[in-house]
Amino acid sequence: MAGKLEYNGQNLDPRIWNLYPAQNGQLQFIDASGTETLKSIDANLYFNNELLAKASDIQDIADWSLYPALANVDMANHSIVNAAELKRGDHLCIIHPLQRY
Repeated sequence: MAGKLEYNGQNLDPRIWNLYPAQNGQLQFIDASGTETLKSIDANLYFNNELLAKASDIQDIADWSLYPALANVDMANHSIVNAAELKRGDHLCIIHPLQRY
């Protein structure tokens, strides 16, 4: 996915996008092809007025992790930080912090 986020005409670093929450329950994506809208209505998620997800269908946000991945995750040489463990099927990798002696 390519694009950029601007606030008052200034580009924002993707690493700090979470510092700019939507104030009106919607996000607009504007590019040369037009405007797309992602919005929350009555706690449901809509994209261009098409229902994507109903809040009542997901009782626990962790349930999202149960859906199969549709594509690989490209970390672009970035790290996974502050993780305690990684799980794959029945395999568990516990991550111990490095200790200095």
